[in-house]
Amino acid sequence: MKIHEKASLYDSLLKDYEELISELQKHSESVKEIPNRQDLIEMKESNTSTYYPLLAGTYQGSNFGLELKISKAQSNLNWYKNQK
Repeated sequence: MKIHEKASLYDSLLKDYEELISELQKHSESVKEIPNRQDLIEMKESNTSTYYPLLAGTYQGSNFGLELKISKAQSNLNWYKNQK
């Protein structure tokens, strides 16, 4: 395999990794919008004892871990870009 072919594969790999990170960020933003859904707003008005544990555990907790993974992936991507 020639060096130009390897460089081309490396660039396509970095591009795929950037696309993955952007999709993860879109998903994270969609998770942040979950508390604004109409059915959850109605649940908040009628049954707060279920609403807050559901919101804190399922939505905010899982998104926190996702944000950590996104930031780690971005730092890895920046490191690999600097290796060029």
